[in-house]
Amino acid sequence: MNKKGLYFFLFLVGLFAEFRVHLVGMIGLSEILIVLASPYLFIKDVPYLRRDGFMPLVIILLLTCISCLISSWLNHTPLVNCLRGFATPVVFLSSVIFMHHFLRNNLSGMKWFMLGYIMSGFFTFLVKGQSVDALLLAEGADLGGEYQAGVTRMYILIPLFLIP
Repeated sequence: MNKKGLYFFLFLVGLFAEFRVHLVGMIGLSEILIVLASPYLFIKDVPYLRRDGFMPLVIILLLTCISCLISSWLNHTPLVNCLRGFATPVVFLSSVIFMHHFLRNNLSGMKWFMLGYIMSGFFTFLVKGQSVDALLLAEGADLGGEYQAGVTRMYILIPLFLIP
């Protein structure tokens, strides 16, 4: 993949990061792609992960995934809650493998990913902020910390993008 194709792909991954679908919980479209692609990328990139020193992190994250399953089994956690708890370390592990694969040779692709992620956040903020939240507030619902967290996240990501 040439540089422009890589940058455009990373931009699209970032762009669809905040567009979420409801499976068992809320998961982003990019997260689905990352989780599906990471086993192939892991098998392909084991030597590079070892060379770059990422293998201890991958092993720790794999152990975290296994411990999540064992603790859910021992605590008789319902399947839905088990899948929600298991999804967090799996997505984190998959993201490390995915981003290592695409950024190991050229870290400048990160700015394109961040640009797409910020645009995704703005689109989500505009759609959610004006339509869904307005309807909920009109019905008297308390949005609480979720809305505030989204606004805070936007203010934190904007300066990160401006760093060259």
